[in-house]
Amino acid sequence: MKFSLFTLLLIAAMAMIPAAPHAYAQSTASSASASGKTAKSFRPTKNQIKSAQEKLSTDGSYSGPADGRYNKEFRASLRTYQQSNGLERTGKLDEATIVKLGIPLTDRQKGLETPRKPKRVVFRVSKDQISEAQTKLKSLGLYAGESTGKYSKEFRSSIREYQSANGLKRKGSLNRATLEKLGIALTEKQKAIPVNPKDIASESEGKRKRGPVFRATKNQISSVQTMLRSKGLYSGESTGKLNPETRAGIRKWQDSNGVKVTGTLNKVTLEAMGIELTERQRVS
Repeated sequence: MKFSLFTLLLIAAMAMIPAAPHAYAQSTASSASASGKTAKSFRPTKNQIKSAQEKLSTDGSYSGPADGRYNKEFRASLRTYQQSNGLERTGKLDEATIVKLGIPLTDRQKGLETPRKPKRVVFRVSKDQISEAQTKLKSLGLYAGESTGKYSKEFRSSIREYQSANGLKRKGSLNRATLEKLGIALTEKQKAIPVNPKDIASESEGKRKRGPVFRATKNQISSVQTMLRSKGLYSGESTGKLNPETRAGIRKWQDSNGVKVTGTLNKVTLEAMGIELTERQRVS
């Protein structure tokens, strides 16, 4: 078969056409695989854009608003500034332009991680721990309510009294220091949270608040129960023990006689009831 010279030249030209694109594609793939991850694009913050607008406005090359947003005029002024300072005329506020303008970079732009504040750990008590605390405070005569496992105004008041008498801050809530003082077992999660120094009363606070705890004697409690029964405020026996019924009667009597309602037999209440104090109680 005979081929003309033109046909031979045409075949040779067609054979050479795909060679260049194939080589380019192969080269691009190689460079992409070598680089691995795509480089992250530099992004200026709104404040940086605003600062650049203000600086360029001072130079007289920008007359638009300093609103922290790109606009046509701002891009044009960037190109002028970049050309005058030997920078690539991109019309974008890139890293080199920011540095040249004297605008600080953020830690993230510098490749640094901004340290985060440690997450605040909250100490939480369980319903069983609250119930156990109520039972313990009741046995100490500081609480007259039920062991419900829930906070109440009366329960918080009794916690404050206990904390004040045991060198703790009067928080009115069950923190680790209070649970440990009451002898209540901590959970594994609670053990990982150290005692908060702010829950411990300072030496000056201890001297001011702790002092001797005022306690009514058994005979005084018995006399109060007899008096309350005579007024229809108590229906139990004169046992000499501050039980919930007695505390309820005391609260009613205090409310009717203009005495602060506490449900406890403190010095003010005993004196108002006309019950004789002991020598120790007089000086406390």
